[in-house]
Formats: sequence, C-alpha cells, structure tokens
Amino acid sequence: NIVKAAIHPDTQKPIPMPMRITFFLPGNFPINLGFLFAAPTMFNTILWQVINQTYNAILNFGNANKSSPISTSDIMTSYVMAVAASCSAGAALRFVAKDITARASGGRLLVLNGIVSTVACAGGGFANNWFIRQPEVKTGIAVRDPATDEIVGLSKNCAKSARWQTALSRLLMPLTIGLPGFIIYALERKHLAPKNATLLMMLQLTLISLNL
Repeated sequence: NIVKAAIHPDTQKPIPMPMRITFFLPGNFPINLGFLFAAPTMFNTILWQVINQTYNAILNFGNANKSSPISTSDIMTSYVMAVAASCSAGAALRFVAKDITARASGGRLLVLNGIVSTVACAGGGFANNWFIRQPEVKTGIAVRDPATDEIVGLSKNCAKSARWQTALSRLLMPLTIGLPGFIIYALERKHLAPKNATLLMMLQLTLISLNL
C-alpha cells in the first residue's frame, strides 16, 4: 500500500510528495484553517479559493491517467475554469450573506464560512477535474488485462466513466468542511464550548484534523 501510494501506476515512477493522495491531510490542513478562520471578506474568500484550486490542480495532475497525455493548454484551461467557478460561487454567497455575516461571531461565523467554502470548493473541484481530464475522454485511457497487467487497448467509455466518478467525488469531498463549525456552534448553544481561548483553538484544530 505504501508503494502504491507513492508510485504512479502508469509511469511506475515516484509521484512528487505534494501530488500524492497521502499528502491530502497536511496539504489541506492550512487551507481549511483559511476557509474557517480567515476574516469573512471578499478578498479572503477569493484568495483561499485560488489557493485551494491551485492545490487541487497539482493533485489532479499528479494522479491523472498518464496513458492519455495532457497538454499545457489543457492544464491551464482546467485551472482557470476551476478558479472561476469556485471564486464566483464563493463571492456570490459572501455577497448574499454579508448582512448575516456582519452580525455573526464564534461558532455561527464558522458555520457561515464553512457553507461558503463548501459550495465554492465543490463547484471548483468539479470543474477542475472535469476539464483537466477532457483529453482522456477524447483519446481514451489504457485498459489492462487483470491477469497479466498488460495493456490491451484504449477505451473512451472507461475514460468517461472515470471522469464522472472522480468529478462527482470532488462534489462530495468538501461537504464536511463546515462540520467543525457546526460542532463548535452546537457546543456554544449548549454552553459546553471551552471559555479559554487556547483550549477553544485546540478543540477547533482537533476537529479540523479529525474531519480531514
């Protein structure tokens, strides 16, 4: 399992560390901190979506099917579309909820930040994966004989299925971003949240880690 996590199945070469799925937790931890704790301004909303989609693009590129080459143009198109989708969704929600956000604090603010980030990440992640894997659909991806592991041909249908499955997973993965905020908000309502700022921050960081 360790070898499979580090070696690309198509090239049999090591995947650079930041591109590995096993880097997901340390890679996303600071991004989730930015989503939840950055001041709820339009600038911060766009900034952290750009950072997140940049990381997603790196992750998708490192794990893409290498039997179907991806051009620099394909990569840039995917990245621009993902950034546009996530920033547009995030900025629109931030604008709509600006009055509510202005009066929010504590767990309530974390919930609002989580909702904005979840919707923006889902849209951007879907767009990022959908466009970066477009070349695979056009040319097909390698199909291997399960007995010998030899390539027996290229399949466009398999490429379409793989793209849909991965793109849909990018819609579902961000759904838990706001979970730490909901938990903190619920604890506050029940007067169970720590009063000490350090303990509260430790609880929040722990919840984010468990969530990832």
